[in-house]
Amino acid sequence: PVEPAQTAPRRVDVAFEGQTQPVLAIMWKGDRFRPEDRAMVAAKLVGELALGETSPLYRKLVLDEQRVEVLQGSFDSQRDPGLWGAFAVVKDPADAGKVEREVVDAVMALGEDGVNADKLAAVRSRLKYGFLSGLESPGEVAGAVARMVALTGGLDAIDTFYRTLDAVTVDDLK
Repeated sequence: PVEPAQTAPRRVDVAFEGQTQPVLAIMWKGDRFRPEDRAMVAAKLVGELALGETSPLYRKLVLDEQRVEVLQGSFDSQRDPGLWGAFAVVKDPADAGKVEREVVDAVMALGEDGVNADKLAAVRSRLKYGFLSGLESPGEVAGAVARMVALTGGLDAIDTFYRTLDAVTVDDLK
């Protein structure tokens, strides 16, 4: 069944009595895996472009200012529509709200400003060759194949996804 439209942000704060750094999980509704759809494949690039280790936000929050210990995206493929998101482990609890705004702003900026073509090409290459380099053992190949079969019922989706990935443009990201 299709979920009802979400008309406003939802927020849940989970208190933890032990000692831990704040963990932010900022989630957006994501599409189901459709390897032929450029908009869906472009959306999967958001995690790398906005939050990945080569992104300006990662460089700022993790490397330069060292306000965040972990910053990563989770734009995983799913059989049914699910959640895509950003995760951040913030070093100073008082800084959590500011980090949350910076993460949301970075993701939204991709929709407004896009990204330059060279950066898009580099991220595309990283995803493609990262997938290939993860096929070094029979177990890794079996895991990749099993995941695709679970998502689509076949293997053709692997080629379709990477063909679509190659076709994604800066405008698709917007």
